[in-house]
Amino acid sequence: ERLRGEFRAIAWVRHPRIAEAYDFACLEGSGAPYYTREYIAGEPLEPGPPHNGAPGEYLKPILDLLEALEVIHRHGLLHLDVHEGNLIVAEDTKRGSVLIDFDLVRFLGRNIAPRIWPSDASAPPELLAGDEPSQRTDVYLAGRLLLHRLTGRRDGRPALPREIPGWGPKLTLDLERILEKAMASSPGDRFKSAADFRAALERAAGNQSRRAAQAAPRDVLVGRSEALERIDGALHDAKLGAPSVLWISGPGGLGKTRLLSEARIRAQLLGLETVEVHLGEEPAALLTALYAKSRMKRRGYEWIDALDPRFGGTPRERAQRAAQVCLEPGGQPLVLVCDDADRADPESQIVLQALARAASEKRAAAGVQGARGPSRGVLLIAAATSPPAWARACGEIVPLARLGRQHALELFTLLLSPRQPNRKLASVVLGLARGSPLRLRQLALALREGGSDLHAPPDPEELARWIRTDPALPGAAGALLAPFEESVLETLAIAGRSTRLEEIAHAMAADPRPVKHALQRLVKLERVLKLGSARVPTYRLTCESDAPAKAPQTASSRARIVHERIARYLEREARGRHTPDVRTLELRARHLLRAGHTGATAAAVQAARIAQEAGAYERAVLLLEEALRCETSRRKRFELVLLACEVIDELGDHERSLALLEPFQEDGGAGLTPADQVRLRRRLGVGYHRLGRPHQALEAFREAQAIADPVRDAEDLLFIDSELAEVHIFLGSLGTAEGACRRGLERLGTGRFSGAVRGRFEVMLRASLGHIELRKLSLERARVELEAALKLSRRHGTLGDRAAILHNLAVAENQLNELSEARRRFLEVERRLCRAGERRNTIKVATNLALIAAKLGSREEAFGHLERAEELLQRHPGDRLECFARYSRGIVCNLFGEVEEAARSLDGAITLAERLEDRSLAAFAGLALSEALLASGRYAQAERRLTSLVKRGLQNGLPILKRMALARACLLECLVGRSRRLGRLQAALQEEPRTDVVYLEAWNDLFAGAAEQWSGSSPVAGQLASAHDAFAKLHVPAGLRLVRLAHSEQGPERHGTPADHAFLRVAEPLAAAERSFAQGDMEAAGHLAAQASGAIVGMPFLELDLRLELLRAQVAFRRGDLQEARRHLHRATHTKELLLTQAPPGARMSLAAH
Repeated sequence: ERLRGEFRAIAWVRHPRIAEAYDFACLEGSGAPYYTREYIAGEPLEPGPPHNGAPGEYLKPILDLLEALEVIHRHGLLHLDVHEGNLIVAEDTKRGSVLIDFDLVRFLGRNIAPRIWPSDASAPPELLAGDEPSQRTDVYLAGRLLLHRLTGRRDGRPALPREIPGWGPKLTLDLERILEKAMASSPGDRFKSAADFRAALERAAGNQSRRAAQAAPRDVLVGRSEALERIDGALHDAKLGAPSVLWISGPGGLGKTRLLSEARIRAQLLGLETVEVHLGEEPAALLTALYAKSRMKRRGYEWIDALDPRFGGTPRERAQRAAQVCLEPGGQPLVLVCDDADRADPESQIVLQALARAASEKRAAAGVQGARGPSRGVLLIAAATSPPAWARACGEIVPLARLGRQHALELFTLLLSPRQPNRKLASVVLGLARGSPLRLRQLALALREGGSDLHAPPDPEELARWIRTDPALPGAAGALLAPFEESVLETLAIAGRSTRLEEIAHAMAADPRPVKHALQRLVKLERVLKLGSARVPTYRLTCESDAPAKAPQTASSRARIVHERIARYLEREARGRHTPDVRTLELRARHLLRAGHTGATAAAVQAARIAQEAGAYERAVLLLEEALRCETSRRKRFELVLLACEVIDELGDHERSLALLEPFQEDGGAGLTPADQVRLRRRLGVGYHRLGRPHQALEAFREAQAIADPVRDAEDLLFIDSELAEVHIFLGSLGTAEGACRRGLERLGTGRFSGAVRGRFEVMLRASLGHIELRKLSLERARVELEAALKLSRRHGTLGDRAAILHNLAVAENQLNELSEARRRFLEVERRLCRAGERRNTIKVATNLALIAAKLGSREEAFGHLERAEELLQRHPGDRLECFARYSRGIVCNLFGEVEEAARSLDGAITLAERLEDRSLAAFAGLALSEALLASGRYAQAERRLTSLVKRGLQNGLPILKRMALARACLLECLVGRSRRLGRLQAALQEEPRTDVVYLEAWNDLFAGAAEQWSGSSPVAGQLASAHDAFAKLHVPAGLRLVRLAHSEQGPERHGTPADHAFLRVAEPLAAAERSFAQGDMEAAGHLAAQASGAIVGMPFLELDLRLELLRAQVAFRRGDLQEARRHLHRATHTKELLLTQAPPGARMSLAAH
């Protein structure tokens, strides 16, 4: 099967210079593979030398060969069997020379044995050496064939005679140089590609550079050469991996659909994967077409999985991440051909826009027009009467104009061929068609039927009278239609969609047979389009203006009759089915709504419910929105909106929900009951919260609480409490969030609720309480609440609920330093999320696993988890997830001393957290950023961060946050030499009670203890010893080594294992060097200083850099090398000046003295 797929790749190559491959099979018995190809009538390439032929004509077979190789290489294939027997000079001169027979050995994956070549001297050197072949291997073989064509030899040196007779010495020398380059022993010295080889040969032979031949499909278009050239260029770019977007625009009847059909054919002839869809025909038409294609051919369509609502996010977010995955490099080029893009349903519009924007951005990133970029070759060709406003920024507009008189005459003549219209007839027809290709075809087709003598056109004056009898249809041969056919057109216009024969017949109360005959003639006259399958075809008007004009009163009554009849037919059809058909019920409801039937709204609600159960959410929402437009009762309109919002929640399109709800709020909820007023505001609050607008959500919830009745609206109030808890957790108002949870639990205890409601809300409230305690770092209390919620969720919660609770439990265990248990639980969460199809939430799992690995000092594992999280984030983007991913990368980089990368990531995390109003996460990211700034000597920036964080710790009421800020501020003051401030901060830190977060307190002890140690102040309660004990218990290797480093009198281990920590790789040998210098061991000091100097390259550790250069100057001075000492002192002075510029203004004097 693998070989079959590889030969199918060969079969996709469609080019005049390449023999078409038909099929692949294996011989019975031996199992030897083979494939069939087209037969090329002609002769193999004749050998040289030339006999006075023109160089360009004589070398044309080689140029054709190189053109073929260029095409093959674009398909990712190698020929590897180029010789004179496989290049056939075709009898058809237009075909040129044709390359046949691909090499099977390459596809079988075996080494190419020298025995397959006529002699060792003729084989490419890399194949004789057993190396992997490449495009340049085919270049070598083409060069060998050129040598054969010029000399008659198959091997030997690429040498030509002094002059080929009649060609001159200059051309002969140029050809010899080309041969030498093509047949160079080293592949790197050859032409980079067959295209480069061909260009060089063309220049030498004096041939005008020619465009590669393309397989030309049947030409059915006139006057559209410019549009076709742009389509061909875009298809060529897609084949090369460059995405692009084309919008075909223009009024109806100018040939947009026919041009798209031609684009589809050309794409298929080029071997491009093609999807064609008529938008506006069905709800979610684009998604339906893509899913249908993926069922037939999974490979290349995996990206549409990201559109599934189960993966979370709004439809726009899902479409954006699907588009990003679709355009990732490596996939087969894809062409999406979308007709009637301006009539697309909302979901299809969102996907279309996301794909167009992503393709446009990828193309811009690739730089050069048409150049290969880091992308998949995706071409989106869409037709619309008027492209959407965003189309111009996301692609190229190809406007279709009316045909000029010359092109219109050419098309009309071709359509009438073999007849030749007289000038008077042509003049009348062209005037009536007004440059519309559709009208020209309709008139020409009508003319072919119009006269009794098919070999002569009708009289022009008679034709003019026929057309003028229907002034409402300029250019349409209306008078050529029978009244029954006019009635069929009218019925199709009223139906307003693609309609089946039986529906049309019932709407007309006619026998299906004459209706079928009428439709066949209308299709032939191109007044009606035939769509769907051959078994169940559907019909619609080719152009909306083809509908016969009627008086308004007649049209209204006739429309009601048509809609009612179609609805009755669909009702009988639905009753005849064992299971309800979603589409049939939906169409019945739509026709009842358009007929103004009294039971239309109830029918729409029933059909929408069934569609929702079947997962056809977009179909359900569109039907409810149509019912909403038809309904006049205020109360019923609100019920429809609530049902639509319920369905829209499944899609995650909260903006769409708000657009339906806000009009009721804007007019004060007129016509709604008090209970409805509460439900309206509750729904608004949920929508605002889901869209990340927490303050609007709080306002809506407060309004709902103010007007709610405690008994009547008990369930709504319970729901509001659970939502309020989530909003306040999001905002960091943990006390308020806890109050909302307690209030909700109290309502559950006193209210009368069903068992299902009670269990569901208790799970939600207990889980929220556990989350609150976790955010407060009350870890044991968090574990108790979360375990209670987990137990309840087994009966009343969803799979997603249980995964979220388990995730928070794992976070708590991580903070409690139960790392193995936390890791096990995170992996369980990941399995559950994958089983539920919620891969989006596995991003947080991956980042937490990275943090655990970083704590344990496993750098490779930590960064592996981060890369996996970031890859998932590309597929499932979102500000909150991106914020947490950046924060995690910053923490991991800090733990491995990579402070520059840490600072960049943490700065981005802070920006996102502040935008999301997550004050707690912004504070912790700020603390980590201050550590990176301290390590790199940017003391002023660190001071600003820490001063703000001390105040924020007081505001948030998180003792650990204030203790962390104070500990790092102590280290800062020690480093800049401000002893008084250091004393005050140490006192403030002692006053703050310790928390039970052992891991974070260990780092506090390290920073505060280092400040005490280095400042010479009296140690307090052995902080460094406490940090050492904690890190040893927690198995944090970086923490242990930093503690040893802080004990300056002990010094680091001289022969310890090199740290997987950028800061320690510099600081440890530097501290050891300083200790050796103090002991008078200049040799060891110099060696260790050199080791530190090698490790600091590219690192921003200004303080360490200053100490290092000063130490190296001292060592050089002790050795008597004054010039070397002076050089290091100059460097030290420069670093000190740079360090002073990074210090707080008020600390520069003390830092300089220090």
